[in-house]
Amino acid sequence: MITNVVNLIKGFIPEEVIVREYTRKKIYNIPDQTDHLHIYRLLEEYRESVVLVRMEEFLELLGDIVAEYYNSRDVERFIRELEDRVDSHIDKNVRLNIVVLREVKDKEYTERIVRYNIPEGYVPFIEIYEKGLTEEICRSGKKKTEFESTMFRLPVQLYEGLVTKFDEIFSLVSKMLEQEENEKAFNEVILGSNKDNKKREAMMKCLKIIEELEKAKGCAKLNDIIKRAMEEKLQELEVRKLLRDMEKYGIIYESKPDCYRRV
Repeated sequence: MITNVVNLIKGFIPEEVIVREYTRKKIYNIPDQTDHLHIYRLLEEYRESVVLVRMEEFLELLGDIVAEYYNSRDVERFIRELEDRVDSHIDKNVRLNIVVLREVKDKEYTERIVRYNIPEGYVPFIEIYEKGLTEEICRSGKKKTEFESTMFRLPVQLYEGLVTKFDEIFSLVSKMLEQEENEKAFNEVILGSNKDNKKREAMMKCLKIIEELEKAKGCAKLNDIIKRAMEEKLQELEVRKLLRDMEKYGIIYESKPDCYRRV
């Protein structure tokens, strides 16, 4: 299940992201002759850079959002939550390869266009830093306020992919969460405490048998499982009960009648 989600997301991740940054050394004067309220916002510095999130961290973030907003399925809210929460998932140790595509410098203005190469196994976000001045102007006068902000946005290709495949991603992540919950419930309810070693050992033997048979024959037939389990000193009724329990909690499933596979 996790592999399906990863492969889907990988198809949206760009190999490179191009961003822009500029600084303006002077905040220009704003005309003040007006009878109505006007708000001007002038940037002194604007900087885009690329930050990376490991795929495992990105999946965890997806899972948190899907679990929290399972009933709403609002794609714009989904995207907004991704961008708002990504800060704590950023890998700050990875070093990025960059290429300066364009650079302009003069006395009052500098600008750079930069290309970031995205390494495999990471999901890119664009970090946007802004610094400048807002000025409110009306009859009663002016009010100047300095501002400084940082926000995160998805690159266009990744944004479009997540929006286009939103329903499929939401469904796959939901199933992934359900599988994790089933495995957790199985461990807590079926296996019980660490003291119940006999049940744990029997389950692990059955799982190993199923995996070996599946690898050799495509699926593990019930009669073959029982035969192999009895060679491991397990009783048929015990094996059948373990199979029912493992199927109930999503550890194995019947690909066809009396033929089992590991989830």
